[in-house]
Amino acid sequence: MAEQPRSIYDEPSRRHSTKKGQVREAIVKALSQEPHTVSELSRILRVSKPTINYHINELTRRGSIIVAQVQVGKTGVLSKYYALKPGTLFVSSNPETDEQYLQTLSYLFERKKLQLTLGGNEPLGPQLKEILYHAFKLLAKVSFNRHSDILYKHGFSIGLDVVSKRIDGGSVKDTLENLKKFWIDNQMGELQVSAERGYRPAVYLHNCMDSYETRDIGGPLCFLVKGIIDGALAGKFGSRYETGKYEFNEADLLPCRFQILKRKH
Repeated sequence: MAEQPRSIYDEPSRRHSTKKGQVREAIVKALSQEPHTVSELSRILRVSKPTINYHINELTRRGSIIVAQVQVGKTGVLSKYYALKPGTLFVSSNPETDEQYLQTLSYLFERKKLQLTLGGNEPLGPQLKEILYHAFKLLAKVSFNRHSDILYKHGFSIGLDVVSKRIDGGSVKDTLENLKKFWIDNQMGELQVSAERGYRPAVYLHNCMDSYETRDIGGPLCFLVKGIIDGALAGKFGSRYETGKYEFNEADLLPCRFQILKRKH
């Protein structure tokens, strides 16, 4: 029988200490959304690094979190990104309230998508920034679901139903070049395309929706962008193409990078 996913709150001692310690619960909530470094957690939660380190060490010792990635900065300093261990669940304290927030968020995105569909060629960037302001306020109250997955889903819907209808292109290369022009014209940030012969095409994004590479906002926002690009490609080519895992280099403040991959069927 396959091992069932376990919760870090399963054991009574862990359940008690986690509820009592708001810092540890906040760390688990943040890591349930996406990987973070100690410095990022310290900045996002406004808690000292020694305190964050203490809880990270405890969660690591208990087997609840792992080092998901190690990046080397420009000065040679290693940055460890921590994430929840696969199979570990973060249990929401109030799933009914979470569902209400998510329903409200879906309504906001669907209403804005309908306005964009019927409203002609209004710039998409300012419209998205307006809804993202409300989206992040709602997501800050949601603890069970992964923010990145939620934003990807809504981004895909906008890419499929809005963006793909506004760009032309018979090939992937032409579509990406038109997407680049669309991105700039619609005040969504900076987008560059790399499609050299013999290499898979890739898109490079910088300052999407004025995120300025802040990982606590820019990280989840990358998944909205990934969804938009995937949706736009799906509108043109069906399920033949998708974006790969996004690459983000905080130390050097380089643009996010998505490689365009051909799906294996």
